[in-house]
Amino acid sequence: LSSILSPLHLLEGRVSPVTSMALLNRLETDLNQARPGMMFLVHLMLPHSPYAFEPDCKFREDPEQWLFASNRNLKKKNNTPASRAERYPLYLEQIECTNLKLNELFGSLQATGKFNNMIILVHGDHGSRIILGKPTLKSGKNPLTQSDVVDGFSTLFAVKWPGRPAEYDRRILPIGPLFAALMTTGEVPPGLDWTGGQFFFLKGLPKMQKRAMPDFGRTLNPYESD
Repeated sequence: LSSILSPLHLLEGRVSPVTSMALLNRLETDLNQARPGMMFLVHLMLPHSPYAFEPDCKFREDPEQWLFASNRNLKKKNNTPASRAERYPLYLEQIECTNLKLNELFGSLQATGKFNNMIILVHGDHGSRIILGKPTLKSGKNPLTQSDVVDGFSTLFAVKWPGRPAEYDRRILPIGPLFAALMTTGEVPPGLDWTGGQFFFLKGLPKMQKRAMPDFGRTLNPYESD
């Protein structure tokens, strides 16, 4: 739909967080009716742009303020430090809304008694993508900043496993080996040797390349321009 409707310059021509909210209600009903052994795979466009929701999940009244991670008026579809600074607070508020809805969903499952026996895996497929350059590299031009790397390729990965205590693992791990370890052994191995190195793929080159993920923590300037 995005390709078909883009010449019309409509505000929104693709699946968005607005429709994902309705899907969450459907998901809650389906999960509460689930039988043992059933599996659900759901791809929600949350906390994706446009930033239509406030932290309490109320609609922003003016759709012109919903903003997109990219805009056809931006040069080469890239953000500027100023546009990043404008979008990032709205993105973080939509994350708060997403967490609120997930808490409501999990609370509903706890009330039915199903929650304790469920395996729940939640992760994003990429970072915010509110980046200064596209997450590609063509012939060495337009090198990505550290913030671009983090915002283009990092994501939270969370698992609720029956009988396991809650804990944080702050290692930076590639998704492929992480999935493989969980699906084959049910464990996340210690150390980093089993991961094959911290990397992501850069598209637009003759061959895929590996690159280290920055240690982003709280030391990275989110609006850096170089």
